[in-house]
Parts: sequence; C-alpha cells; structure tokens
Amino acid sequence: MYACSLLTCLAGVSALGVGCGGDSGGDGDASSNTTSSNTTSSNTTSSNTTGGTTGGTTGGTTGGTTGGTTGGTTGGMTELERCQAVCSTVAACPEIIDACGAEVAGGPEMACQDQFCADAEALQLVLALEGVPCETAVPLAIGQLPEELTSQCNGGGDPCADVTCDDGERCDPESGECKPFTCDADANEPNNDAEVATALSGAQDLAELSICEADEDWFNITLAAGDSARIGVTFLHSLGDIDVELYDAEGFEVDSSASASDDEWLAVLSKDSEATYTLRVYGFEGAINDYGLTVELNPNGLCALDFDCAEGQFCTSERLCGEIPPCESDLDCSFGDVCNTETGECERAPCATDDDCFLGEVCEDTRCVPAPCESDNDCGLSELCDVGTGDCEPFECSDDGNEPNNTRMETTALTGADETLDDLTLCVEDEDWFTFTLAADKALLIRLFFTDATGDVDAALFVGDEEEALTTATSGSDNEFLAVEAAAEERVMHLRVYAFSGSNTYTLEMDFEPEGDLCGFSSDCEGGQICEAGLCGACSEDSQCGFREVCMDGACLIPPCQSNDDCGFGEVCREDGECVSCVTNEDCVVGVCSPMNTCVECLGDGDCEGGLCDPAANACVQCLADDDCGDGTCVEGACQAAACNDDPYEPNESAEEAEAITAGMYSETYVCVNDEDWFSITLEEGDDLYVTVEFTHEDGDIDVNVRDSEDGFVGSSVSTSDNEYVGRPNLAAGTYYIRIYGFGEFSNPYGLSVQVNPDFAVCSVDEDCAEGQLCNLDLDTCE
Repeated sequence: MYACSLLTCLAGVSALGVGCGGDSGGDGDASSNTTSSNTTSSNTTSSNTTGGTTGGTTGGTTGGTTGGTTGGTTGGMTELERCQAVCSTVAACPEIIDACGAEVAGGPEMACQDQFCADAEALQLVLALEGVPCETAVPLAIGQLPEELTSQCNGGGDPCADVTCDDGERCDPESGECKPFTCDADANEPNNDAEVATALSGAQDLAELSICEADEDWFNITLAAGDSARIGVTFLHSLGDIDVELYDAEGFEVDSSASASDDEWLAVLSKDSEATYTLRVYGFEGAINDYGLTVELNPNGLCALDFDCAEGQFCTSERLCGEIPPCESDLDCSFGDVCNTETGECERAPCATDDDCFLGEVCEDTRCVPAPCESDNDCGLSELCDVGTGDCEPFECSDDGNEPNNTRMETTALTGADETLDDLTLCVEDEDWFTFTLAADKALLIRLFFTDATGDVDAALFVGDEEEALTTATSGSDNEFLAVEAAAEERVMHLRVYAFSGSNTYTLEMDFEPEGDLCGFSSDCEGGQICEAGLCGACSEDSQCGFREVCMDGACLIPPCQSNDDCGFGEVCREDGECVSCVTNEDCVVGVCSPMNTCVECLGDGDCEGGLCDPAANACVQCLADDDCGDGTCVEGACQAAACNDDPYEPNESAEEAEAITAGMYSETYVCVNDEDWFSITLEEGDDLYVTVEFTHEDGDIDVNVRDSEDGFVGSSVSTSDNEYVGRPNLAAGTYYIRIYGFGEFSNPYGLSVQVNPDFAVCSVDEDCAEGQLCNLDLDTCE
C-alpha cells in the first residue's frame, strides 16, 4: 500500500498512476476494491463498509485517474508545482498542502522534511522506485531507513527491491541484484487438494511456504471447543496475488478473502465443540509467490462482519474491529448520506421529495422517515400494522387457548377430520404440538397461514415415537404447508409448530380430503403443472415457472431453442430445438461428446493417452482385466503389483506402525493402491541422513518425505521422474520417520537406501556446502 506522504510526490509516483485514498480504509487499487462477504468469482476486497468504500473509491479514483492524469499533464512542472498539484487532490492530507505551499530554500524536500520523514515504509518505496537516485532520498532518510539500506545508499548505488525487478525475477539481498526466481515446492507437498490436506491444530506460525505454477495448498485446521481464530496468509502482492477460501466440515464456505493488496485474513468464531476447517490457498490467475501462514487463537477484537464489532467500529480486512474514522467529505459516507464535518459523522441527506428517499420511506420536513404501513408486511419482526394510524406497533404476544402444548408429551388433540383453528399464537421460544390419527389410505394436507415479516413460523410432522421428522416446512416466506401421501396402515401423527424468529399469530388448517395431487415441489407434478400450497395445479404467469420455462396454456414448458443464446451456461442448441451439453467434441471443455449429447472422458481407447477406456463408465483407466497388468492384478481400473500385499514390512501404514530400520538397503518393497509405507530410524546428535527411493516413474509416481519425532517435516522429494532423494545434514538426536507413498491410483515396486553419515556432503541449502560449492536441490548433495 502506498503511504499518503509527500515522499510519493517527490518520487514521481503521480506519473505512475498511484494515488492516496482517504485515511478511512481500503487500499486505493483502481483495478478492484469492492465489498464482498463470501465472494470468490472475482478478485475483490473483503467486507469493509466505511474503509473499503471510501478507501476504494477515493484511493482508486484519485490513484488511477488523478495519478494517470496528473502524471501525464504535469510532467513539465517543477518539483514544487508537481507536488502542489498532487497534494491538492488529497483531502485527507491538508498538512501536505500547507507544507507544499511553503516557498523555502532547498525546494519542497526541505519544506516537508520535518513532517514527512517519519514514514519508513514510504522512504523504502522511494528507494525502490526506478529513477530515484540515493542522493535524493538520503537527506530525508537520516535515522529512518533500515541500516542495510542506508549503508548501500551511502556506498553510491541503488539497492534492488523485489518490486523493481522484472517479471520472473527477485532481489538477491546479498548481491543487491535482480536474479531469476525459481519456485520450489514447500515441505508440505503434496497437499494440492482437500484429500491430501496438511493437518494443523491450534496456533501456527509457518514460513517458507510457496504457491508454484498450477499449484494449490490445502490445510485442515482443527480448533478446540471454545477457540476462535484469525487465519492469515502473508505475502507481497506485487510479486504474485494469493487468495484464500475456508470451508467447514460440511464443505460450506465459511469465509474467503481475495483482495488486491498484501496479505489475506480470515476469521473463525468459536464453537461449543471441537471443529476442523479446510483452508485453500491459491494463486489468482496462476500467480506464483512465497507466503507465510499464521493461526492466531482468540485474538482481541476478532470479527467476521461489521455487526460483530461494537457501535462506532467496523470489521477491517484484517478481521479485527477498528474504529470508524471521522468523515471528512461526503465521499467518506455511504450512498444517501452526507458528512457533517463539525461532528465527523455521516448523516442522512436532506430530502425534497419522496424520490430522494429509500424504498419504504417518505420525505417529511426535509427528512426521510418510514412510510405509513398498510399491512403487516410493511412492519418489522414481531410488529403489526395499525392500519388506522399507519404505525407499526409491537406485537403483544399472549398464550392462546391451547396452552400448555409445548411438548410432544403435552399436546393438543385434533379430531382427525377437516378442521380450521384460528387465532393461534407463537411467542419467542414457544412451540405448539398437536396430535391426531391419520386413517389408513388417507392423504393429508396441512396449511399454516401467517405473515412472515412479523415472525417466521416453521413446522415438522412426526409419526409415532420417531425422532426424525416425516416431512418439514421451513420456507422463510408467508405460509407453510405439509403434504402426506396415503399409507396402508393407520398412523398416529405429531405436528410441531415453532417460531424460527420473532412472535406471530397463525391459522392451522387440516385437510383430510385434498382435491388434487399432493406435492412438495413443482418437480413432483406432471405435465408442466406447478406446486401451489401442497397441490399440483396450472400456472397462470411465467414467474411461477422455472429457469427458461414459460407458462403456456397452464403448463410450464421450455420453448424450443433457436440458438445457443437460448440455452443455459455450458449448453448448446441441438437441431431439434433442445438444449444439450454438447453436439460435437469441440463443445466439451474436457473429454468427448457421447451419443447422449453429454461430455464424457472417453468413448474408446483412442481417447485415453496411454490407457484404456472403460465403456461402462466412459472413463480412462490403467486396466480392465488382470491380463492388462502382466504379473499383477487389476483393482478398480488400476494395476496392482503382484504380491503387493506380501511386502515383508507390512503393516507399516502409519507412524505408529513404522518399521524400525538402520542404515542399509531394503528391497522387495511395494507401494500399493491407497497404501503408504513408514519406516523409522534413530540418529545421534549431528548425524547426516540421506534417503534414496529407486523406482521407474512411468510405472507409477512415488514420493517421499522425512519427519522428526514431533511430526514436523524435515524434508521431502516429489519429482516427476525416476527416483527420489532426501538429504539433511547435522540433525538433532532422535527418531525420524520416512514416509513413502504413491501419487495416484497405481502400485509400483521400489528399493530403499538409507545412509547415515555418507562419504559425500548432503545439503538442503547452499549454506550447508563448503566454500565454492552449491547445493544440488534435485539430489540434495553438494557439488
């Protein structure tokens, strides 16, 4: 984020199109800075009501428009004139305007020195921008820059910075030069999907993680009961945009962050029981970058949305509550509000007519006020409309004549015949239970009539002592209904009516002789009929029909398509006017088009590169029968090596079952389908360890990693070629675990070599090697 200081003016930032937004919040990125709750389809900033709107609007508009325009039109100005032109557009920095207007010896640098030399971040940006010599910045940087940057400037050269290097390069801090950047897989690989997610629990502070080309990182984060967490993925946005998504155990998205700035933050509020969440970390549009992962437990001020914060605060993009800053102009306020500069608060704008007000409001005495209600739908939760006065009055909830009937054991008996019960009430945390007998071969339609705006009423129907409901009604709109098909036997039924929100009155109607076909949804009806209040019937308008359907002669039908534009996403129009997934192979993003006009992986062996096509599943497999596997066997489309299960070290599928070994060679070992092999070895203080796994890659990819006794990663090798190597020098004393596993659904034999203190130097970084040598990261040896 570019700091709002005069130094950005001095560095010529205006010509680069960078602006300073109001100090109210979000980054001024002209490309995208909108508000998003849980949106992943575009690269947007997380919820930030005041900060995001103001920072995004002011920062984006001023940074993009003013930066580009001012930079282009003021290129011929003096430094002082350029500074004045830019500073005059930044309403949040009046002191800059005053300083820039001072005519003093030494130019604008000296005029603003005292006020704007405290921003170390901005000073580093000055040095990072191309074309700004050190001698210009150093007089302003006395005592402010990090020592290493100051010393390099005093030496007469501009140090490189990652932001000044070309694409595909990073700054080497030792040489001060830009060098090609190679993205290396981190120690947690493979963790490219939810099935192989890296398990984490409690607080975390992980570094040296990476997102490489076509890579994603997945983590399972387990939180103890009562723990909340702030999850951060920290990185430098200018080197590659990283975004994040968080899912609960059911696969529902809990939170996401896809900003256009450094770092992404997520929030998980506490639960009464232990819970595991799945985190997805990925590069936006294939971006690559290094990053760190932080899990903070129970931080003060944690929030997911603005209403998690106290009055006068909002939820920042860092998922912490922050004070809403005073407004300085109308741009700092939401739509329809204006800034009271005396109080620093946003207020509703005066109105002249009703058109100046929001829906449901009218203009009275230049103020927008709620319009008089005409029905209960115009009122809020637990309110009723007094039509005479036009006022919404609180609903005074009182028990109806059937109380107490709050449990299945304390219930109101119904007759079992058609009847209607009026003026029933549900108060907050209240339930009404009714019991009746449904005769054999009798269908039933139950209707509940109420106004949802006053309070949402839901219902569930149970048979006998069953704990699971036979059917439920929870629409979230006016009225509910439950339809029960006839059965051969008589049944005792229990109806539970309860308030999902607020208090309300309702009418209960029992219809034991429903006229028409019962339904729960329109899909239950035939001939294009719609489901209306539990019964199938004719439609009367298009709005009652489904996607692409129109109401024709009382039936919802899909009209024949004329072109692909008439079809849904991913569909094409067939000659007979029906929308289908494909007509030709070119219509399939992946696979081929089947005779049923659906995209499948294959129709024949020629569609499978080096494999066979399973005609029953239209899927590419390694084998269809044992004859396809030589000496092995075919298991669910994958060849399993002969005697795979006779590995002499089985069972060793986990760290707890690891086979204890010493340095040496081990053969007759196999990785089978859905199998892992674990070995353990005990080392002395300072031992070097070198592990070699030998196999033929084309027969099946095998990977290996080494962990310590604390289940922490020590090293891994996940290449896409023959053999894997892991070498680590100077290890601490203890037990180490070697995990060998297959990448994919196949089996493969391998040989294992374990060397302790070999007669060659092993390494993981160049610093492990002697002077004049480098570490070969493919072999983990010094050369």
